[in-house]
Amino acid sequence: MSLVNEIAVKIHLVDPSDGRTLQTWSFESPRITIGRDPQQDVSLSDPYVSRTHAELVRAGSVWQLFSRGRNGILVNGKSITEIRLEPGMSFRLGANGPQFRFDQAQEVTAQATLSFDPESIIVLSFDREAVQDEAENVASTDYFQKLNEKAKELRARRQGRQASSGSS
Repeated sequence: MSLVNEIAVKIHLVDPSDGRTLQTWSFESPRITIGRDPQQDVSLSDPYVSRTHAELVRAGSVWQLFSRGRNGILVNGKSITEIRLEPGMSFRLGANGPQFRFDQAQEVTAQATLSFDPESIIVLSFDREAVQDEAENVASTDYFQKLNEKAKELRARRQGRQASSGSS
């Protein structure tokens, strides 16, 4: 049995074209600020970002996102002043500003011991004689013999080219 505490959140700066994470910040505090001011928890030098653009506040286990900047915040293309955040939710600082994804991290504080019976594990096994017989049957076919001769010719040609280029 494991006990899980939701104690941390992650804010991901994402590429709006493909959703790829560009940078991630992790926090355990109940208040996170995002803006252009270097004093913000997430500080960005972007002309579309206000000095204090957004604030994330935790009340119990619920996170709220508040718009604090003049360009606003967009969630699913709609301007919001505040919204309850759910893990995986994306938001954008203004119409042309950076895009973020909110995630709640979970930390395991206790865990159970895994045990198993080694006798119950199924082991892959095969009949060595049958495999050897099959390999010999394949190797004795005309097709395999022709293929093997062609491979030898190609190796000899390659070695001939390497020897002639090495003497130049």
